[in-house]
Amino acid sequence: MVADANCGWRLNDALIAARAMEGLPRLYLEQPCPAMEECIEVRKHSTLPMGVRRGRQRRPDADSRGSRGGRWRNEPEGLEGGGG
Repeated sequence: MVADANCGWRLNDALIAARAMEGLPRLYLEQPCPAMEECIEVRKHSTLPMGVRRGRQRRPDADSRGSRGGRWRNEPEGLEGGGG
């Protein structure tokens, strides 16, 4: 199962959601926050696997969803580990 917030969660909301979903089997977070730094912070406090998209961060020239394309990447540098 994928929990995809389309980069729409604020850091605090993402932390709350990740904690609430910890016990669900086979759950995968897909870039919950608009900034990579926020995703890294969520990953530090969760054991859930997380995938991010390179270049998928909100920028002034991005569309309303914050997407500029890019390739999906699982557990990028800074996101491996985690722990609750």
